[in-house]
Amino acid sequence: MKVLKVHNGTTTCEFFLDVSDKRFFKLHTNHGSADVRKIIDNIAVHRNHILDNAWFYRGLLQRVAKMEGNSLQGFEPSYSNLVQDRGNLKDLKLSTGGSLAASLEIVQPNEPSDRTSAYQCVRIMRGAGRPVEQRAYDDVHNDGYLALRLGRSVQDHLHIADQCKEEYSKIITGIEKERIYYRWKRGLGRLEGNAFEFFFPNKVEDLDMFVTRVFSTTRPFQLWGLRQRMDDGRIKVLAVDLHVGISVDFEIGHDMMRVYLFRQGCGNLILRLLTNLQAYFDADTYCPMVDEIAE
Repeated sequence: MKVLKVHNGTTTCEFFLDVSDKRFFKLHTNHGSADVRKIIDNIAVHRNHILDNAWFYRGLLQRVAKMEGNSLQGFEPSYSNLVQDRGNLKDLKLSTGGSLAASLEIVQPNEPSDRTSAYQCVRIMRGAGRPVEQRAYDDVHNDGYLALRLGRSVQDHLHIADQCKEEYSKIITGIEKERIYYRWKRGLGRLEGNAFEFFFPNKVEDLDMFVTRVFSTTRPFQLWGLRQRMDDGRIKVLAVDLHVGISVDFEIGHDMMRVYLFRQGCGNLILRLLTNLQAYFDADTYCPMVDEIAE
């Protein structure tokens, strides 16, 4: 554990930096959440840091909320039609908890529904059976940010954070085992690995706009690319993941997108895409290979 002090204008925030996992760091602080968010965002996007947020897509949040000892207490749907907006931006944001959270169809849909059923965070409680002050009520956000909102059980809070990190680490490791590469044997080359396929139950209406928005170089997607229209109407994009500066190829159609992640690529790209497509395009977007890895 190391102590990290970050100066952000007139604000100084002290973090405890947990580097026990050499790849997936954890930052802990009791500083105000508004200032902390600004600092974390600045660290994650700084050009001198090869860092990114942890991206918790809907399925991962559901898995953590259902783990033994945890209880889903509330949720905050948040949707912005960033990818397909034509000037009449469609936004949705609300939060609920307590007894209302018993009706959780919005966070656990069983079939394709309204594309606005994404959510920004879930509230997870740990410590059932103990007085409220001896529990932990954590808001777990889809950009990897956790906030202890109620209760004083730091141990339970840290346990939830560890669960999120372990689940995330497992999925990223599994994704990177599927990356595409050439294997040479006896002078012959063989292509190994698999492409990642994303399916859109609610089809992309304007494919050119979709590509323009996703590959605009800005957050949250952090992608840049050169496009080429294919004979069947799909768009091929030769792209760069600006998080690590590594090339990645795409084939994009109205109902699906195929991503070719190469050997040096970062698995975080796949969860960044999945999380933000659910939040900014269609909450029912899914990637079967990610679901398979997570099981």
